[in-house]
Amino acid sequence: MSEPGRPLRQGRGSRSSLASLGLVRVDADFEDEYPGGDATCAEAYASLVRAGEALLGELDRRIAATFDIPHAAFTALAVIDGAGEPLTPSQVSDRVLVASATMTATLDLLERRRWIRRIPNPVDRRSVLI
Repeated sequence: MSEPGRPLRQGRGSRSSLASLGLVRVDADFEDEYPGGDATCAEAYASLVRAGEALLGELDRRIAATFDIPHAAFTALAVIDGAGEPLTPSQVSDRVLVASATMTATLDLLERRRWIRRIPNPVDRRSVLI
């Protein structure tokens, strides 16, 4: 029994995870509530979403534990490394699918760690290249 105000833990061990919740099952009245809906498809879709979220959560946890950086910073490094040429911060932001303010903070972190360098853009003096 858990203490009042304290949630029950799910799954085994000290960490709960979405994956430990298992497959999603719809209620018996699913077809009454959603005429023409397919209960099997809804269960498969919801279970797939749950598994994907659990996988992304585990990936975030491992990246943070291994490199002490957020997932967006890890992805930005992969984009920069794979580009084969210097990119503008906007190009990196577009490829990582994060807002420019988030990308600025991410690039600041990576530059502080000396994992990237910002250099003046020879074509456009108003911008930099990574």
